[in-house]
Amino acid sequence: ICLNIPWNKADMSGIIFLYLLSMVEYYRKIS
Repeated sequence: ICLNIPWNKADMSGIIFLYLLSMVEYYRKIS
């Protein structure tokens, strides 16, 4: 992944959404 792209807010919110979704899946598996 190349990190020196100019992120816009839509990209950041999408990344944060996917991150939170993966965290929810992780906690669901360990519980």
